[in-house]
Amino acid sequence: MKKLIIFLSLLSIILVQTDLSATPTTGRTWEYLNATALLSPSLAFVVMAGHRYEFNRIDDPKVKFKETFLWELFVGPVYIMKCGDIKIKLPLWYYYMGFPTDGKNRPNKTDTYYLSHNIDFLPTVEYKMDKLTLINRIILHNTIFANVYKTDKERSGFSMLIREMVAVNYALTPSLIAILGEEIFYGAVNDKETKPSGAGFNKIGLVNNRVYAGFNYVFSPALSLSPQYVYEAAFNPDLDTKVIEKEHYIFITLNYTLKLF
Repeated sequence: MKKLIIFLSLLSIILVQTDLSATPTTGRTWEYLNATALLSPSLAFVVMAGHRYEFNRIDDPKVKFKETFLWELFVGPVYIMKCGDIKIKLPLWYYYMGFPTDGKNRPNKTDTYYLSHNIDFLPTVEYKMDKLTLINRIILHNTIFANVYKTDKERSGFSMLIREMVAVNYALTPSLIAILGEEIFYGAVNDKETKPSGAGFNKIGLVNNRVYAGFNYVFSPALSLSPQYVYEAAFNPDLDTKVIEKEHYIFITLNYTLKLF
């Protein structure tokens, strides 16, 4: 009971500090299909596809709403280590990002499609205490190609975005797990030959802050569903980390795990 009270207290602190007023503000959906093959107790292989859709946008005179604005694909191995109650995961994934642009919702612009190729390293530490699990995940998001730029020289480059998430999971029942987390995005390395872009290489400085709250329902050892609410504040490092946009996501992940040993 004490751990449940701690979990709910953390949730209330984060949500109270989250200013839900925004200009502009969006309403979005975000879906993942995650397939994991467990090759051995210490090695897995993941394929995960994602899609994001914007269905509402207010207080933005330039854009009505973006409809489908991002396609995602992650592919790669995960190395897993266990030491008592501590689990360490070391995924190394190729990450494809596709950015369709719908011209009808952008005055004087036409349909385009931008894409980027990225390599992500995601060291994760999980510490389990009875029903409570503490999680720390760091993502080193490395962009190596982005076709939003005009020339081949500009399109190939390098930038690094560091994302750190601290999360708490609490098992309400053996099948139902409450989820709470906060994630910070910080641009650590930029590509000096190009201009930063949302569909390209990142800026230096604080870029995003996300809060996650929801549940994971485990149907079986092979199948689980995770519905969450995600609040995201987007910052402009050039404007003294001023909030430039706020997003509200309905975030759903369907996980399938195949054990091969």
